Amino acid sequence: MSGSGKAEMLWDDERGLKRRALAVYILLLASAVTLGITGIVGAVIAHLSRPLARRTFLESHFEGQLRTFWLAAVICIAGWMSYAVLIGFLIAWMFVLAATVWIVYRCVLGLLHLKDNRAF
Repeated sequence: MSGSGKAEMLWDDERGLKRRALAVYILLLASAVTLGITGIVGAVIAHLSRPLARRTFLESHFEGQLRTFWLAAVICIAGWMSYAVLIGFLIAWMFVLAATVWIVYRCVLGLLHLKDNRAF
């Protein structure tokens, strides 16, 4: 087996996929501080990992991470659109705060399930 094959195997087995899911949760949590940049990276990783996790409990984690990211993105966009149409800066920040609470709630719940090897 070549060196790259070994590296692929480390990330494609169930233990490696579990590490990927953990990394995506961390990236999603960090997105509150990085204005969503790490969330985008996490969503890409989750999207690419989902086919590898088919028929395992990890598939639900990657799907849940993607749902969490996209709903938070829609909430933030709605908030900034309300600011753009002059409804109010405070309302925009309330949307962003709601998205942050959503991300933290979903990530903590997902991490607890991941720790116990349960589906999301």
